[in-house]
Amino acid sequence: TKGLEERTAEKERRRKEAADLLGRAVTDDELLRYELAHEQGFKCIYSGDAIDPAGISANDTRYQVDHILPWSRFGDDSFLNKTLCTTKANQDKRGRTPFEWFSADKVEADWLEYTSRVEGLSSVKGRKKRNYSIKDAGTIEDKFKARNLTDTQWATRLLADELKRIF
Repeated sequence: TKGLEERTAEKERRRKEAADLLGRAVTDDELLRYELAHEQGFKCIYSGDAIDPAGISANDTRYQVDHILPWSRFGDDSFLNKTLCTTKANQDKRGRTPFEWFSADKVEADWLEYTSRVEGLSSVKGRKKRNYSIKDAGTIEDKFKARNLTDTQWATRLLADELKRIF
């Protein structure tokens, strides 16, 4: 309960900060963009480019919310799997993890700069920091698939039992 209350109070502080920045009430999407930008020190984690604070506006196309580990492969839509980045970085990364992208399209020095930026984010810890720098994403992807297959089997069994009962 205490954790929820603290998080709610923090979100309201951030909502007020974002509203003051834009000079109007902010949407939930804009609050998310602001929280991510704030967490990252108003820099794109992938390129190191500055993020204009006014760029948190939902209709600003210079920046996009990216799933660090692609949603299509990992199914994680949580805050811990999101980052705010430049549109170009998001398009270049496509459906890859940061490591897969840097390994395929960049030189090793770029990966070292990127991981240095990640390590410099003092407010990012635990699973989110792991998501930024994970190299062996296949293990996590396999766990996601297995968990969803189990969930699907369970739901199908319940549906089949209910259909038997009805018919």
